[in-house]
Amino acid sequence: MSQSDADDLWQFAVRTYSQPGVTDACIALQDERQADVNMLLFSVWIGTTRGDLADKEFARVDQFSRQWRNNVVAPLRSARRWMKSDGCALAGVSAERCLALRDRIKDNELAAEKLQLQTLANLAPEFAPAKLTASEQLACSVRNLRRYCNSADIPLDAWSIERLAVILMAGVSSADLATIEAIFSG
Repeated sequence: MSQSDADDLWQFAVRTYSQPGVTDACIALQDERQADVNMLLFSVWIGTTRGDLADKEFARVDQFSRQWRNNVVAPLRSARRWMKSDGCALAGVSAERCLALRDRIKDNELAAEKLQLQTLANLAPEFAPAKLTASEQLACSVRNLRRYCNSADIPLDAWSIERLAVILMAGVSSADLATIEAIFSG
């Protein structure tokens, strides 16, 4: 894929993540089910722009994403969260300098997530964007999410589907809750 595809995925992720309820849904899935938010967003983006990921391509993006998340993004997030809750309050630590460091870690975490998404776009199948109807986009996005959730051992129970639906409704034009639930159930 091209640099414009990587930029398109980044813009899609930023736009979708900023929609009402999406941030909370993503963080809940991340914290409660250990979901990789970038893989969730990538699954929807690829479903809306190209369709279903084949097994070979999915394995390639999933392997990269797991390694990147576990070795780069998650440690940065863990340090940032610890500093916010406890670290900057330790005796002897300059709170001002600690908070400034925390802000730099947050910037690096965001940069790491952007690089992860750009790499996912580059690892995605080498085929042109497809002209998919809204219902095809939704069906492909759900199948891609289902594949990711199965791979990551995220149960597709009512709790997960409710949060995934928020992401889908923000990322897929004219997606509605009833249709999403029906596709997940089918």
